[in-house]
Amino acid sequence: MHYDDEIRNALKILLDKGIMGAGVLQTNNCRATYEELKAKGVHVKSEPKEQFYGVEAVITDGCGNWFSMTEPK
Repeated sequence: MHYDDEIRNALKILLDKGIMGAGVLQTNNCRATYEELKAKGVHVKSEPKEQFYGVEAVITDGCGNWFSMTEPK
């Protein structure tokens, strides 16, 4: 999905203030993406786990927003 500058700026403001709360990121390989992000210092709230809908890990940003990183079945 591509956003214009106005939408990107609005999302950045929400993320920076910790207001957005949560989001979902889709990946083709949750475990590989998890390892890559962890190696880059991304804070991990939960490691990849098998769920009924696929594989999910939860990461957070420095403002307290958390993101479900999901590899759908």
